Amino acid sequence: MAIECNAKINKKNDIAGKNYHRCTNEEGTNSPKTCYIEKKAYLCSRFRKVKAVCKKSIAIRSLHLKFAKFYEEGRTSMLSLDVYAIGSRLGISIGVRYVRIPHFLKGVWRYLVKDGHEYITSCFSLLVLTIISLEGRRKKMKKMEHNYWMHRCTCGDRAWPFTHEMLRNHKLISIGWSDFSTKEKQLALTSGWESFQKVFTDAGWGLPRNRYNLWRFLNEMKAGDIVVVPLQGRFDVYHIADDIVYNNETIDTSVWVDWNGNKAWLNSDGYPTDADGQQIDMGFYRKVEPIAIDIPRGEYAEQALYSRLKIMQTNSNINDLRDEVEVALNRFTNTSPINLHNEFVSDAANGLLQQMRSKLNDSKLELLVEWYMKQLGADTEIPAKNASGHDEGDADVIATFGRLNGFTILIQVKAHQGFTDEWAVSQITTYKKLNHYQSSQMWVVSTCDNFSDQAKRDADAEGVRLITGLEFAQMLIENGVYSMPL
Repeated sequence: MAIECNAKINKKNDIAGKNYHRCTNEEGTNSPKTCYIEKKAYLCSRFRKVKAVCKKSIAIRSLHLKFAKFYEEGRTSMLSLDVYAIGSRLGISIGVRYVRIPHFLKGVWRYLVKDGHEYITSCFSLLVLTIISLEGRRKKMKKMEHNYWMHRCTCGDRAWPFTHEMLRNHKLISIGWSDFSTKEKQLALTSGWESFQKVFTDAGWGLPRNRYNLWRFLNEMKAGDIVVVPLQGRFDVYHIADDIVYNNETIDTSVWVDWNGNKAWLNSDGYPTDADGQQIDMGFYRKVEPIAIDIPRGEYAEQALYSRLKIMQTNSNINDLRDEVEVALNRFTNTSPINLHNEFVSDAANGLLQQMRSKLNDSKLELLVEWYMKQLGADTEIPAKNASGHDEGDADVIATFGRLNGFTILIQVKAHQGFTDEWAVSQITTYKKLNHYQSSQMWVVSTCDNFSDQAKRDADAEGVRLITGLEFAQMLIENGVYSMPL
């Protein structure tokens, strides 16, 4: 139950939103006093209410949800009236309508810690954790604030030879609706939904379904958005350069050149016109910057993106495919097309590597390497340890290919996790020098994740091939594991 001040209250000054109210204390003086609980000052009805319900977990969850709602809506600097009232009654300097969350939390925390309100402090701690969680989510969403679009630049009648060249040579995406391509009508089209609708009805067009394509192009696409442009058997990816939309009165008409070099011009009626006097249905244009062009659909687009690229609608929001677009871009940048065989080998190799690490000791790993070389057609030998007579020189497997004029591969095998250092390279290079192998190669096969930088430098200098655990697992799978003896 809330503690009330013993002083008499001048309730007409008890107005939500003020930092102070006037109390008439027992001595009869009338002066402004801050609403502190422990000082037994008056608790305003709003603060009493919030304090009381804070004892109940359902109320705490409700308050958390209120914060969540603000964060989800992006209103990150605004709190509810109830929370505002708490801040004001604690003497925190805040604005009339807005509360900066860090300032609010700092002020409340100082008050609670100082006066030892443990149960409110507990509620407050939960609230802080909620805000931290939501803030992390908000920052993650901010990174994803740019929209992803699919947009076809075919426009209307006789436009594609021109719009294709504008896209390729001048980095302009375009849409039709040449009837509305004036400064005056563009202003009306971008002045809200009702004004947009009115342009169509005033023109006697009614409200066609494809008007949404124009709405998205003019009003929803923004600078920085990603645009996927479907082409024949491939697709391009661009980002929108700025928020300027050109019409036929503001565009530089020198860009109107088709793929045969024929120019178009703006006729007296305000329509783009080709050399034969035919109108070309081009109306609005946006500047874009290329991210990747001519990406083959079949090689880089996963099924969901591949299917969406087939739809004939002029444009659509494809935020649900943002991951697929990014995967396609990454694959294309790294020249790594979708390949079922490669995907299978990669997935299977990871599992095989884990089995090798958990099941095989040094000796069994050497036998596995020996088996692999036999599968390649080599005569193999596992020399006795220190057969070279020198501790620093060692080879675990020697594979000789008689059909290749006795070509030999000297292999050092390591059952390691993490990194393998330069010692393995030193062992195999020393062994070769001591045993005077001429026509030979040197390998280090390790179940490690990677080799140390020094090992890589030494291997480059000495001509040693370094094979990690994952690479060796892939080699085994490529060769076939059906007859593996282990």
